[in-house]
This record gives sequence, structure tokens and C-alpha cells, in this order.
Amino acid sequence: AGEREYAFKHTLIREVAYGQLPKGLRTKLHVRYADWVAALPGAEDEFVEIVAYHLEQACRLAHQIARSPTPPPVEPAVEALVAAAERAEKREGIREAERFYERALEILGDGHSQTSVRLRLRRAEILAVRGELRRAFEDLIDVGEESSVVGRADLRGAALIALANIDQKQGRAADARRRLLEAETIAFEIGDRRLQIRSGYEFAGLRADFYGEEAAAVEDLRRSLAIATAIED
Repeated sequence: AGEREYAFKHTLIREVAYGQLPKGLRTKLHVRYADWVAALPGAEDEFVEIVAYHLEQACRLAHQIARSPTPPPVEPAVEALVAAAERAEKREGIREAERFYERALEILGDGHSQTSVRLRLRRAEILAVRGELRRAFEDLIDVGEESSVVGRADLRGAALIALANIDQKQGRAADARRRLLEAETIAFEIGDRRLQIRSGYEFAGLRADFYGEEAAAVEDLRRSLAIATAIED
């Protein structure tokens, strides 16, 4: 409100004007625009996809030229794309969320191994929700192994819980139990409260549905609920 606004009369005019700008300048302007939008009131909720798009374009353009005057804003772009993915998940836009994670992984490149593992974990969890269990299972196996390599026990625990969920869906109760026991051990060793909640919740379903251990399942749920209450989740 109260600011002057300019618009192109036709999208082709815009495309020609944009195409005549050197890529280095485009990179700089994309970053400037993203910064401006991010400073607007309510930007974190309303404009996160717009911010993500412009930071992503800045990264792609910067990688296309030998010496970009503006460094590619990889980390802010990934953060914005992840925020957009999480926003899509909240409104059950599962396929949209998957695309945001894919785009974040594309611009991440090498040298960000921990972030890459974290994003691949989220993408695999999305695939599982979509019912692509085989692909999700394979990705989660890789994520679990690489999490150990990069020293992220929390990500390994989360991958094990997601794998156990798929095991249950496909009737592999023994495999699910083994994975959940390891995930639970990790959760309490590193003091990760959210991981403790998730492992307890998943364990409750396994005990009740496959082993008839209703009392133990109830206890798992009570313990998870107590932890969730304690951290106000």
C-alpha cells in the first residue's frame, strides 16, 4: 500500500526485457527482489513461494556464468524452498511439497552433505505418504546409512522410524521391531524428545496390531503423550 507499481502490458514484452539483461545482473536483481518481498508484512506465510522462486533463479543463473558478481544464495534458497514445502504439506499439497524438496536438492550441489541427507529424508517420507513405498524404502535405506557417515544420529533415527512404518504396511513385523528398537535407543541416547515421541507412537501401533501387546502399546502412547505435553507440542 502506498507504493508505486509498474507492470508490463504483455508477458512477451516482459520476456524480451528480461532476456536482454546480463545473467549476472539478473542474479543480483532476483536476490534484491527476494529480499524486498521477504521484508513485507506476512511474507513468511503469504509470500514464501515467491521468495523461494527468486532465490532459486538467482542460484541457477549464478551457476551458468563463470564469475558471477553476486554469489549464489544457496543456503537462503534451500531454506525458502523447504519452508515452501512445509507450507504445502500443512495444506496437504503432497505432490507440491515433493517438487519443492526436489528443487532444493537440485540447487544444493556438493559440499552440503548433512542438508542433503535431511532433504532426502523429507522427500522419502513424502513418497511414502503418496504410496510409492518401494522408492521411499530404497531412499530411506540410503539416508539411514549416510546419516551415520555424516554424524547425524537424529536423521538415522527418523529414517528407521519411516522404514519401520513401511515394514508394518508390508507385513514385516520383525523388521519393523528391530528398526524401532534401534530408533528408540538413538532417541534416548541423544535426548531427542520429538524422536522419542515418534518412536513411541510407531511402536504402539506395532505392538497392538502385530503382537497383541495392548497394555504395552497403551504405555508407549502414555509415555509419548507425556513427552509431548512436557515440550508443549
